[in-house]
Amino acid sequence: MLTVTVDVGGLERKLDLMIDISTDLTPALRRIGGYLKAETKRRFAEQNFAPLAASTLANRASKGIRALDRKLQRDYGKAKKRAWDGARASGNVPRGLIARALARLSGAAVAQAAGVAQTRGVRNRLAVLETFRATHFKGTTSAKLTEKQNASLTARTQRAVEKAVGGAILGKLDR
Repeated sequence: MLTVTVDVGGLERKLDLMIDISTDLTPALRRIGGYLKAETKRRFAEQNFAPLAASTLANRASKGIRALDRKLQRDYGKAKKRAWDGARASGNVPRGLIARALARLSGAAVAQAAGVAQTRGVRNRLAVLETFRATHFKGTTSAKLTEKQNASLTARTQRAVEKAVGGAILGKLDR
């Protein structure tokens, strides 16, 4: 128990404060914390911040382009893997360490690899990747794609940039 004595004009008053009341602050802090968390979430939901600078928007658009480039590269790698898996399953690629070594020595592996790499899925994904890189990283245009592929690539690029630029200003802080 804590006792505070105050002398006011000859009158003496004692204020007794119990320490055990002030020792358990968990309920009070929980209420304050809940209020602050709710206010923070509300503020982030409102997004009443200053607009982003043009350089920040350009950086975000650049990140969207790079993310799509990585996705197209993954798609190309997956297509190559599927082609090799299909060739292996059909017996067109030598199995076993010794068979592969002999095929490499004879040059047959190069011809087989060229045949596997020329499947339509691999060719299409490689053309999309090369066109995308030529357009966005080299500044040139490429006419390797069909009209439908070109429209699809344009739409994918637009979605990737919109996703990167259109995100919340501080949307990831309240997680």
